[in-house]
Amino acid sequence: MSSQSEPTVANADTAPTSITISLSGGGYRAAVFAAGSLLAVADSSLRPFVTSVSSVSGGSITSAVTVGGFAEPTIEMPDPMGQRVRLLAGLVQSRAIATESLLRLAKLIPLAPAAVLLLFLAFPDWRSTESVNVFTTSLLALLFTGMILFVFGGQMLTAFPRSWYAVQRAVESLVSHVRGTLESRAGTTLAEISEDESTRRIFCTTDLSEGSHVYFTPGRVLGPNVTGRDPSVFLADIVAASACFPGFRPLTFRRSELGLSGVDPVGPARVHHVGRRFLVGFAGFIGICAIASALTMRIVGPLSGNEDWADKIPILAGTLLGGAILAGACAWSLRSQDNLALVDGGVCDNLGTAFALLAKDNRYPALANIAGTDQKGLILVVDASQPFTSLKPGWRGLGELVPLRVQGAQRSVLKLLGNANSAARKHVIQFLLSPGSPTTGAVVSIQQVPSQDDGQDYSDLTERTTRVKTTLDALANEVVRDLLLQSYRLTQSVLVTHGVTLTVKRSEEQLNLLAEPNAGEIAMIYEQAKGPYARKDNKATRNGTVATILLGFVITFCLMAWAILR
Repeated sequence: MSSQSEPTVANADTAPTSITISLSGGGYRAAVFAAGSLLAVADSSLRPFVTSVSSVSGGSITSAVTVGGFAEPTIEMPDPMGQRVRLLAGLVQSRAIATESLLRLAKLIPLAPAAVLLLFLAFPDWRSTESVNVFTTSLLALLFTGMILFVFGGQMLTAFPRSWYAVQRAVESLVSHVRGTLESRAGTTLAEISEDESTRRIFCTTDLSEGSHVYFTPGRVLGPNVTGRDPSVFLADIVAASACFPGFRPLTFRRSELGLSGVDPVGPARVHHVGRRFLVGFAGFIGICAIASALTMRIVGPLSGNEDWADKIPILAGTLLGGAILAGACAWSLRSQDNLALVDGGVCDNLGTAFALLAKDNRYPALANIAGTDQKGLILVVDASQPFTSLKPGWRGLGELVPLRVQGAQRSVLKLLGNANSAARKHVIQFLLSPGSPTTGAVVSIQQVPSQDDGQDYSDLTERTTRVKTTLDALANEVVRDLLLQSYRLTQSVLVTHGVTLTVKRSEEQLNLLAEPNAGEIAMIYEQAKGPYARKDNKATRNGTVATILLGFVITFCLMAWAILR
């Protein structure tokens, strides 16, 4: 650390003796912005006195990867937080978490029925019962439905497995790497991270059944007016639940494994398999394929003519029965013992525990003591979430043609509900942490411009960072550098204002080194990881590839059969 600048000494008489940190959600933008703030705190005299780090969504990914970053530097590890920030920077510049790629692909699938319709309009003779017999018509319908499934479904068969365990594998692999357990097949549990440092990590999720927050920390689970002890869960699962795309493949937990059933959990943490989440997440895709098939039959198949309705009753009955079975399977997947369906904590509040702590939410009476806000200290809220924005009219591209696209429909509704809630809560937090209020603290927001104490104008940098999307899509190196620099400088300014001594003040060049792409190291960590989700992810990817190859053979067979029988 000798290459770093001299310490900045503040007024020790007014310095706080502890600090609690709350990290917002906001995808990779929030993850990198949070990393810069944690690095600034680690480079200050408050490093050994960080009572807790609470987080939601993208901030939870950072919190998990930086576990152990506030530990005492050693000869073997002279810069614990810096090493973890560098790994996180490498992760967000990769496509290891393929959620956004999946959403972009899924958005195109509803266009398949339109493609079939245009195809048959372009070749009207194919609709003629005189020129095409029933058998050939059925083969034709199967052919084009199969082609749609091959083009879109084949991609989905590989995209789904790559995205299903992506968050779990990323967290599991990087945490295992910094903990020195990369070769272990056991995985890291929530309880084990308390061994790495004295800082308590709190992860915020949302329970769909209650519509309220559930907080996880080593040894405790806090729901509204209920507390569980010693949850037997993997850290990767809790982070995945906290950063789960709202309403899209929720993680379900049994109350018994969380200690919420009145009995302490027994047995090891379980791996959350894909089966039940598959039924929920894939149901929409199956429905879209059914629409494509029905449209094809309506044009050239059994539903195209003016036959008697009696002939259509079996088809309608079969459709209704299939829909009922599908709906029943989805309902069954969320019933019975798995009665805690957890998704992104940002559905309720994208600032994690900050509002509950400052507003003294009496539904979570133990939260203040766990976070450390019941003692006098500095409260730091790191906010990189998306501010409230009204809908803007105008053309936005091909996606606007699909009114029920996965990316638009769910995000728009949940964003509208979440924005109204989070906007009000942000104002309350800013008021409670404003100068002159009884609570000592500050908000470090991505909307703020760092001071020019080093002679550099940061207004352009702030303008660039606020335009970064709050998704889990890979970020460019320049974006990562901007986010790290902005949050690091802002947090250091806040610390100095409150009398904290800066033991290290990193230069822009040193921060840029932490942000340098390290795809090779991330790939090596992924390859060496032996944890349960690394194995599940590898298996799911292999199965997806095999399924795609088999689907290709089926389509090829249908093409050959049609060519021979026509």
